Amino acid sequence: MSTGITAASPQGLELIKRFQGLSLEKYRDAQGLWLIGYGHLIRDRERFDAGISHAQAEALFQRDTQDYQQLICQCVNVPLGQQQFDALLSLAFSLGPEGLQRSAIVQAINREDFRAALAEWQREGQQQNSLALQRQAESALFQHDMR
Repeated sequence: MSTGITAASPQGLELIKRFQGLSLEKYRDAQGLWLIGYGHLIRDRERFDAGISHAQAEALFQRDTQDYQQLICQCVNVPLGQQQFDALLSLAFSLGPEGLQRSAIVQAINREDFRAALAEWQREGQQQNSLALQRQAESALFQHDMR
C-alpha cells in the first residue's frame, strides 16, 4: 500500500462492532459459516462449543482486526483516508479475506475509481437486504474522505 492510513480509528472499530454484533455463543451466518464474538469466523482448528467470555470476544476481535488491517495494506495499493480505511475494514469483516481480495470494490479503489467503488458498495447492499444498512454506512464513511 502507498502512504496513507494503515490502522482503524476507535470510531471505525465501534462501527464494526455495532454491525457485527456480539454473540458469546457460536452461530451460523446466512452462508452457513460458523461465527462467534464480533463476527469471528471459526476455523477448523478452533473449538468454541462452550461459548466464550466477553474478554475472549474482545481478544478475537483484536486479532481479527490486526489480520484484516494487514490484508487491506497488502491488497490496496493507493493511499486511503481514515474513514476510507475504516469503511474497508468493516467490509472485510463481512466479506472475509478471500472475498475482500476478490472484491470489485477493492479493484475499483486500486484503479483510483472511487465512484465505481461506491457504486459497487451500493450494489452489494442491494443484493443482500440483511447488509443494506451496513453497506450504506460503509459507503457513506468511505465517501466522507472523498470531499
